[in-house]
Amino acid sequence: MIPQAVREAIQTQYRQFIAGNDFRPRGGQRQMIAAITQALWRSAEPAIAVVEAGTGTGKTLAYLLPALATARAKGKHLVVSTATVALQEQLIAKDLPAIKRICELDFTYALAKGRGRYACNLKLEQLALEGADLPMFSEADSRSRALYIELQDALLKGDWDGDRDHWVEALEDRDWRPLITDRYQCLNRRCPKISECAFFQAREELESVDCLITNHDLVLSDLSLGGGVILPAPEDSIYVFDEAHHLEDKARNHFASSARLSGMEGLIEQMEEFVRRLQAANIPSLNTVLTQLAAQLDAYANPLSELRQVLVASWGGQEAEQIRFAQGRVDVELRQATERMGKVARQLHLLLADISAKLESLLESAETLARQTAAQWMGPAGQLQARLEGVALACGDFAAIEGPVMARWLRLFSLRQDFTLNAMPLQIADLLSEHLWSRAAGAVLTSATLASLGSFGRLQESLGLPQGFLQARFASPFDFAGRAELVIPPDCPEAGDVKAHDAYLKLYLAQVLERGDAASLVLFASDRQMQEMANHLADSSDTPLLVQGSFSKQEILRRHRERIDAGQASIIFGLASFAEGIDLPGDYCTQVIIAKIPFPVPDDPVVESLGEWMQAQGRNAFGAIMLPAASLALVQAAGRLMRSEQDSGRVVVLDRRLLNRAYGRQLLNALPPFKRVFQRM
Repeated sequence: MIPQAVREAIQTQYRQFIAGNDFRPRGGQRQMIAAITQALWRSAEPAIAVVEAGTGTGKTLAYLLPALATARAKGKHLVVSTATVALQEQLIAKDLPAIKRICELDFTYALAKGRGRYACNLKLEQLALEGADLPMFSEADSRSRALYIELQDALLKGDWDGDRDHWVEALEDRDWRPLITDRYQCLNRRCPKISECAFFQAREELESVDCLITNHDLVLSDLSLGGGVILPAPEDSIYVFDEAHHLEDKARNHFASSARLSGMEGLIEQMEEFVRRLQAANIPSLNTVLTQLAAQLDAYANPLSELRQVLVASWGGQEAEQIRFAQGRVDVELRQATERMGKVARQLHLLLADISAKLESLLESAETLARQTAAQWMGPAGQLQARLEGVALACGDFAAIEGPVMARWLRLFSLRQDFTLNAMPLQIADLLSEHLWSRAAGAVLTSATLASLGSFGRLQESLGLPQGFLQARFASPFDFAGRAELVIPPDCPEAGDVKAHDAYLKLYLAQVLERGDAASLVLFASDRQMQEMANHLADSSDTPLLVQGSFSKQEILRRHRERIDAGQASIIFGLASFAEGIDLPGDYCTQVIIAKIPFPVPDDPVVESLGEWMQAQGRNAFGAIMLPAASLALVQAAGRLMRSEQDSGRVVVLDRRLLNRAYGRQLLNALPPFKRVFQRM
């Protein structure tokens, strides 16, 4: 039962916001507010809402108002999770400040980020110290030292707070990685720099914040640690997952494992150096465990050598760069080899954990030298622990007979006779059900594309959503039929005929360039085809192509807008990452050309394994996996055209399978109601 005070507060705030922005109330937006409010106050059924809201519905306001009011009334935190940085920035810089100001609401909000976005003050000090040796295992070099001195100086002066995103210029990964720490390396409350630590300051702030903006990865990280470690506990949180169509892939990737053979081999030399240098430091409390670690390294080398032999034999001289294990079943020899390797890695991990614990105890020592030595070696010990944990996890996933259904595959780097072990769970429904849905005080999942072919069934199955969740779909208010066309040229072939389709695509795109179509976004399903088209057309027109990969995404969009503003034609060539999250309203995009139906890559090991698993259950893999995924991707791609009510243009799909194949009607019916311009053969 929704309390009357909550209902009235939401209604008042909505009227204030609409009036304060001179907006017109939107029917879909009001309905979405009502649906979310109803879901979050249910007691007999799960307090979970799945809401698909078409572009232009105004879903951000529609979930923030009821979720904020409900969280406050129930004494909970609101955790808003997104898949992209762009949406997080929009929420923090635009949406939440506007709601707070216009609706005269008193609430606090903050952006929650993982450790990797903050510099470790202790590491920065060590790296910036002129004349000092670089920390052990650091990726830094002398070239970077000038940058670290500049960062350290800014930190000491208070001109920078240690947050990567707050530095005035972009910091390259190779320069940033040496500055960050993880849970193994961090000294936590015993760190001499704890009072200055940007990460801990941000984390303490989160404990009292009403609304946290974060990303799917950080939510999953917190849940994997038990919940309530980085973010508020699920029981104290109402979650909103915006861009929720990414949640399945994010969760699957989060619980995946991978280990490279050369990395395992490199660990031997690093651990030997670690033992040698730490023994030279002459810390009495470490003598015994260092001796044990040195002895265990010999035991590490043997199973590692065996693993290499088994991997080479498994490959059998094949030319393929990848081997996938049918139904996830690893050969007996490889399973036994990874089991032995994983066992030794876990033993080494325990010894390093013992060393870390002893070093940590020295941080309390009365002797300054002992404290300094401990602080110096905690980082290298933690780095080795983290790497060994990765080895143990990947080997364990390969050796496991029971447990979750996994996709398992090997990749070969032939020039180095190097291999990677890769494992990924096919189903994360049980994990999310146990750690999230059954514990959360409430949850909202929303996106412009959540339903697959008109149903939430695929989403419920993949995410483990409980029975009885509230589900709703609200169409976009845009006049698709009056302002936009869906075009399938009568002479275009089916994209399944690769040779004919490539030839047609070259001719069609050449005509687009010749006409000088003002603002076009061309979306390809494969990098091969995109590069081939770009190379073929590069010299055939005065209109330069903006090809994904030639510049950063933001730089491509900037150049595109600049050309359109100057009255010039501009064409972007992009892949899947340009098919969503790209906002080019008005004249910046008047034509979206989709080269082919965006089916998942059929030889992707996870896609193949999922299909195999579905077929073993007597289900149709194409209908259960490939078609729903293609439908979501096609809707996302078509959604790049109309970003506001005034936009117009056309979406062109150069794949006649939409008309010639039985599944084509399902894909077409899932698209917005564009005016259709095509003929059936």
